[in-house]
Amino acid sequence: MSGVFRWSESMSLRWRLTLIIMISSLVAMTVAMGVFIYFDSSYFRDSLRKELGVNATIASSQVEAALLFDDAREANKILQGYGAAPHILRIVIYDAVGSVFALYHPPHLIDLAAPRHESLQMGINETERGYAYVRPIEVEGERIGWIYLESDQTELKRRQQWYIPALAGMALIFSLTGFLFSFRLQEAVSGSIGALAQLARQVSREQDYHLRAEGNYSHEIGDLYASFNAMLSQIESQNERLARHADDLARTVELRTAELKEVNENLKRELEDRRAAEESLRESERKINIALKQAVSATQVKDKFVSLVSHDLRSPLAGVLGMVEILRDETTYRLSPAERMTSLAKIHGSLSSQLELINRLLDISRLQSGNIEIHKRFLEGRPLVMSQFERVEMFAQRKGIHLVNDVPADTRLLADPILYAEVIYNLVNNSVKFCAAGDTIRVYLPDDRPHTLAVSDTGPGIAAPFAPNLFRHDIRTTGRGSAGETGTGLGLPYCHDIMRAHGGALTVKSQEGEGATFYVTLPTSRMSVLVVEDIPLHRTLIARLVEMIGDIEVREAEDGVEALERLKEYRPDLIVTDLLLPRMDGYAFIERIRSNPQYDDIPIIVVSGGGEGEEAEVDGHMRERVFTLGANDFVSKPLTPDDFIPRARRFLHPV
Repeated sequence: MSGVFRWSESMSLRWRLTLIIMISSLVAMTVAMGVFIYFDSSYFRDSLRKELGVNATIASSQVEAALLFDDAREANKILQGYGAAPHILRIVIYDAVGSVFALYHPPHLIDLAAPRHESLQMGINETERGYAYVRPIEVEGERIGWIYLESDQTELKRRQQWYIPALAGMALIFSLTGFLFSFRLQEAVSGSIGALAQLARQVSREQDYHLRAEGNYSHEIGDLYASFNAMLSQIESQNERLARHADDLARTVELRTAELKEVNENLKRELEDRRAAEESLRESERKINIALKQAVSATQVKDKFVSLVSHDLRSPLAGVLGMVEILRDETTYRLSPAERMTSLAKIHGSLSSQLELINRLLDISRLQSGNIEIHKRFLEGRPLVMSQFERVEMFAQRKGIHLVNDVPADTRLLADPILYAEVIYNLVNNSVKFCAAGDTIRVYLPDDRPHTLAVSDTGPGIAAPFAPNLFRHDIRTTGRGSAGETGTGLGLPYCHDIMRAHGGALTVKSQEGEGATFYVTLPTSRMSVLVVEDIPLHRTLIARLVEMIGDIEVREAEDGVEALERLKEYRPDLIVTDLLLPRMDGYAFIERIRSNPQYDDIPIIVVSGGGEGEEAEVDGHMRERVFTLGANDFVSKPLTPDDFIPRARRFLHPV
């Protein structure tokens, strides 16, 4: 039974006693009410069954004539008269062979169909909705049909629903009465125990074990008081002994703690020093191993590279030296003027090749050492390719090779204009070198790769042994061209280094005998615009107009001074500036931009002025001055999309 009241353990004794008395009363009352409801419901169900049998008997007698004369219409009319009885769900009349003769159900229960005659059981049966009564219809001992009458338990449910408020009211009255009586009755028990509990709280709060419980009780509560006072006396005596022992123990612990603390600090410092030394040693060993591996690898590559280059430098120089000795010794070697010119031409060719080799070596060295910096800017793809075609056009025409530029006119690439052009030139020049008459060299933009140019040719392709090592410095992969042309073998490694410095890649796809395609891939880039305007609303308007062009990053500055600081952080593709700015106006800002070689090629659109009459004249002076300073365009305020966007689009092409 204690488990039932476990949830009330947080209550005071007074309220627990009150609760126990009230619950006992409510349980008794609930049992009594439950018995009453049970018997009342049973009686009502019996009455309902009897009424159902009477209604079935009456309905049977009413439809006898209709059954005899096979008048279903009259039977249905009779059954409709039972619509006044709301508890009747359906009445079904079956003829002598079990077919449905007449059917009634309330209008709101149109889904109730007649049950099958074979499934009916005579007498009263329970259904899902209530009760059903089945009986035969007989005339002078002859069965002419059956009647099925079903009713619900609406009245019973309504009666039971009425019980709820009635019983709830009675429960409330009994609860209030029980509460008043129980509240008074519990005082006899809880008062003395409450006084003892209050004293216990005082002792616990004040730690005063001299206090004692006072009271003259002869029953169990008196024993409780006496036991409590005896416990306080024992605790008081034990506390005195514990206090003396605690003082001695505290002094001992204090001494030992100080000693252990000192030892622990020494061990901790020693451990930290050892860990730091071990970590430093491991890090040093790791760096040394990495550096050693890199040094060994670099030395091996360097040795192979130096060996190759030394041979390329030494062999031609030896030939040049021999030719010079022949030209100097006119006594031994009597050369005709034509032979002398031929020898000089060979010397010139050899020295030119050596100069190209030395220049290529210097370019590779400067690129790898960081002495050549990448200065990216947006380039027009088609004109760039056309300019490289022009460099090899005479060579290609002489060999009968077709050059095709299929790069779209609106292609823009973010790259260093000099170094990127050098890559395209080297690839096109290599293709011309190895192609023969009738071959085609085509530069195009591959599908779904807007940052890649492809240089493709229909030449002999790349031999399988050479393909994996095309971009290595330490392995010679060059060969003679279709007309016997020679090369340094350093062009492709140099181009590969340039693309790596761009953050991109240079790859090749080739099959021997079917040509080769080199893919020059740049990293994904996003165009940006710097808006210089001191009025926030105007800055926002310009930014929105720029964003209408495409996915373009917009950065802002309030004046020329702040804009120059922004340019130290990044390089925009377009500057849009006002003229009337604080600290540094637009004129001074444009002049500073055009005087700096790092930014002098950035397009500038001036946004200012606007008006009629004298204002228009001032506007004209502004235009003339900014164009003189180097601005690329001038747009008058107020800005409109139709005016601003086409002008800005000339310098912006999102990629």
